Amino acid sequence: MKKLFYICLVAALSFISTINLSAQKTEDDKLPFEQLGFGTTLGSFGNYGFLGVYALDKNIHIGAKVGFYFDGGYTQGGYEVKSQSFLTFAPYVKYYFEKVKYAYPFLQASFAAETFKRNVIKNGVIEQEDATATNLNLYGGADWYPYKGVGVTAAIRVIQFNLDPAQFIGGLGDAYIGITFFL
Repeated sequence: MKKLFYICLVAALSFISTINLSAQKTEDDKLPFEQLGFGTTLGSFGNYGFLGVYALDKNIHIGAKVGFYFDGGYTQGGYEVKSQSFLTFAPYVKYYFEKVKYAYPFLQASFAAETFKRNVIKNGVIEQEDATATNLNLYGGADWYPYKGVGVTAAIRVIQFNLDPAQFIGGLGDAYIGITFFL
């Protein structure tokens, strides 16, 4: 009977020693929590330049993108198009869903405002006039965190509502990629 007791005890201790218990957060969850971050994005309207972000919790991040773009000019249809510069500001909120394999899918809502010089043809001559564009966007995408505190982003716009002039655009549109570093 004692022998059976010791065999069961050894088997139970062997089983218990294989269980991984930890009071600390595991490395499976790499989403930042209550952290400040910075990064850069590359894309079109409102999606180029630098960004600042704060992770309110694991599922909600708020931030803003600021970008400057310079177009050196070109020739189009026999007209020489003058160089243009664009300045963009786009605050956003991002909501993360449950992790899928290695990626964290998200929805991102943003308000983008851009000022630029618009090229217009007047009496056969290309002239520039000041212009602004503002819109509300909804993006779908995913973040991959290869290391804790480093996120790689890819997203595509699914809905856009232009405020001036009023216009609704549904369907896949402007895509962007980016990288974010959390402190």
